[in-house]
Amino acid sequence: MSNVATPTRRELFVKPDDWFEFNEVSDRCPEVAELLAAELSSFEQHCTTGDTAPLAKLPDELSSAFI
Repeated sequence: MSNVATPTRRELFVKPDDWFEFNEVSDRCPEVAELLAAELSSFEQHCTTGDTAPLAKLPDELSSAFI
């Protein structure tokens, strides 16, 4: 068995417009996909360590409405 890590495939969909997840757009917005992955990792670490401090504010790129 190899110790080589396999790259994680990330998917990104425009919600709520793409309700059935037909149009995967991570290749068109890789910076948003990376920001989301980093925030998810931070959240998971926050949960697993039992940290009770408030979470940091999301970056504007993730919290602003796309209209």
